[in-house]
Amino acid sequence: MPETTPNGAPYPLPSDPNDVPGYLKALAEWADEQLAAGAELNDATMKAALESGGLFATAVTASIDGVVAPAVATEEARSNAAYAPKQIAPTTAAAVGVYDRRLNVYNLKPKHLRKARARLAAARAGVGTFSWAMVGDSTAAGVGAAVATTSLPALVASLLSARGVLLTSSGLALGTYGTINDVRVTKTGTWGARSGDANMAFTVTGGDKIVFAFTATDGIQLQLFFGRKSTAFTVKIDGADITGGTLTGATRSGATITPDNTEALGTYVSPALSGGAHTIEVTLTTGTGNRLEVIGAEQVRSGTGLRMMNFGVGSTKIAALAATGTNWFKNGHLPVAAAPAGFAADLVSLDMEINDATPGSATMVATYKADYQTAIDRLRANGADLILHTSNPCNGYDFTAYTKAIYELADTNDLPVIDFQDRWATYTSANGYGLMSDNLHPNASGYTEKAQALLTALGFAA
Repeated sequence: MPETTPNGAPYPLPSDPNDVPGYLKALAEWADEQLAAGAELNDATMKAALESGGLFATAVTASIDGVVAPAVATEEARSNAAYAPKQIAPTTAAAVGVYDRRLNVYNLKPKHLRKARARLAAARAGVGTFSWAMVGDSTAAGVGAAVATTSLPALVASLLSARGVLLTSSGLALGTYGTINDVRVTKTGTWGARSGDANMAFTVTGGDKIVFAFTATDGIQLQLFFGRKSTAFTVKIDGADITGGTLTGATRSGATITPDNTEALGTYVSPALSGGAHTIEVTLTTGTGNRLEVIGAEQVRSGTGLRMMNFGVGSTKIAALAATGTNWFKNGHLPVAAAPAGFAADLVSLDMEINDATPGSATMVATYKADYQTAIDRLRANGADLILHTSNPCNGYDFTAYTKAIYELADTNDLPVIDFQDRWATYTSANGYGLMSDNLHPNASGYTEKAQALLTALGFAA
C-alpha cells in the first residue's frame, strides 16, 4: 500500500503495482491540497516527496561525463546523479541561496527579475521597451569574436530578436575598440583611452578622426556619445556635414560641435535617415589645447523593443567601477542614477573577474570584494535588476578566491549568480570542446553557448 512522507506526500513502495499515472495523480492532488490551504512547497518538501518512493523500479547504470555511476534503483535517483547540485553553502547566516546545476545559477528568486521580466514582456508585446546593459571586461565586450555580431550582448539580442522581440538599437559601438575587435569602428591618428576612463577614446591631435559605420533600416537615427570636456569637433554623416539633429551638453555652428566643458556625457542625435548603410564621422579640430573624448555611437529607432548596451572594456578591473573622479560613473555613461534616460537600464549583467585574478598582477581579494560591493551599489542605484556572472575558465588562472567573493556578495546583497566556471568546468575542457579563442576569451561558439545558457537560466528563452 502507498505510504506518506512526514509532510503527508504519498509515494508507492517497491512492492506496489507499477501504476505510475496513478501515483503521479495522487501526488498532484496532494500538492493541490497544500496550495489550496496556502502552504508553500519548499525545496525540502519537494525533495522529500520525490526521493521517498520508487516510481520506477528498474535499476540503471548512468555514465556522466565519461564516469560510470553506481547502479541506482530509480529514474529519480539517476536524474539526481546526473544533475547533482554544486555544494555551495550560503556564506552568511541569513542567506538561503540554492544552486541549480542544471542551469548553473545560484540564488535566483522570482523577485530578482520582476522589473526585467515585465519590461521584456512589454517589449515582446510591442507596447514598451526593455534595456539590458552588460558591464564588464573584454569577455563582456566580446573580444575573441566579432563584437558587433557574435559578442555575448549581440548574440543575446539576436536570440531575443528571433523570439519576436524588436531591436531598437544596433548595440553601442565603443570608441575604445578599433576594427580588429569591432568592424563598425575605424580610427585614424593617435587615439588612446582617456586616463581613468577605459571606456572613452581620447585624442589631443587635431585632424584625428573616428568613423562609425552601420547598416540601417527605415526610420533609423544615428546617435553619438561624447565627453563634454572635449573641445570643438566636426561631425559628418555619410560624408556630408551635419545640418540638423538634437544636441545635449553642447552647441552647434554648421557641422562644428562645441561641448560645454562639463564633466558629463554629451549626445548628438541625427535627423531620421533613409534605409541603407550610414556612417557618422567625428574629427577633432586643430588648435592648442584641443581634445576629443568619444564614448561611441549606435543606430537607434524610436518605438518599442529591446535595447542591448555593451559596456565591456578590455583589461578593466573592478576598481574602474568603484573609483571616484573621471571614471565610468563620473562621466555618467553607465546605467546608474545619474545616467541619461537613454542609458538607464532595466537589467544589468556584471562580469568582472578575469583581470583582477591575472597571475602576477592580481588584485588583493579583500580589495576586490570591497570594490565589487561599491560597483553593486552604484549599478543598482537606478532600480535596475542586477545579476552577477563568474568569468569563463582561463588557462593558468585560479579564480577560487575571487569566485568565493562573488558568492559571498551574492548572499550579502541577495543577488543571483550565473556560474560559467562551473558550467564549463576547466579551460582544458572548454578549449577541447571548441569554445575558446585563446587563453582567456571565448570564440563565437563559446559566446553563443553563453548566450543560450544565460537566457535559459533567466527564463527568457521561451
